[in-house]
Amino acid sequence: MAPDVLHVAVLQTDPTLGPTDINLTRASVLVDDLIADAGDTLGLLIAPEIGFGRYTLDTEGAKHAAGDAPMILAWAAATARKLRCHVCVGHVRLDPDTGEMFNSQTTVDGSGAVVARYDKTHLYFMDEKWAVESNTGFKQTQLALKVLKPGGETPRAITRRHVTVTNAICMDINPYRFEAPWEAHELATASVGSDLVRVYFILIRLRTRATRLTSPCHVHHRSSSPARGRRRTRTTRSRRRRRPST
Repeated sequence: MAPDVLHVAVLQTDPTLGPTDINLTRASVLVDDLIADAGDTLGLLIAPEIGFGRYTLDTEGAKHAAGDAPMILAWAAATARKLRCHVCVGHVRLDPDTGEMFNSQTTVDGSGAVVARYDKTHLYFMDEKWAVESNTGFKQTQLALKVLKPGGETPRAITRRHVTVTNAICMDINPYRFEAPWEAHELATASVGSDLVRVYFILIRLRTRATRLTSPCHVHHRSSSPARGRRRTRTTRSRRRRRPST
């Protein structure tokens, strides 16, 4: 039996271009291009780690960034309703009870409702200036993602599939503080039984080419990014980088 197809779009932002509200406006232009390209087939849109503001923060900068979180989450909800799919965004989260701040990702469904939240577990040294580690560590969540049923060369029948997802953010793929033994495989161990592992990264510039990943659920990966003054959306695969991930 042919597997279902999940269309995933990765939103490539450059948060150094301006303040959060301007960056969100730029992202909306990319989303409009994505709608024209993908139509109603998209199942998941992923934005980068702290993708609408600067990643390099101190405590005061992080507090300011946390103040932009409601704006980012409102954008995610509106975008999810427009695309009729799940949207995941990275942002700084301030716990109002403890005052602690987290490098966080939030997922909303096609109605704009928050359905998952994850705080970074393995902090990079730059995160440690302002953030605290996740209180829960790696965890699995269940998401009802829009997928396409196979039918001919181009699958179009849309349905929902309950998918077990493990979330991670950048440095989470590495050994804890680069000190834990490589064979500990913290993220891989936590991901056992998952259908999908979502790893968010900060802005990276990609060399790309078309691909189709084969798994129990095919994943079509589209990257939406600014390109020399114009906007473009295309199917991509990133090449490995030698620099350690954050």
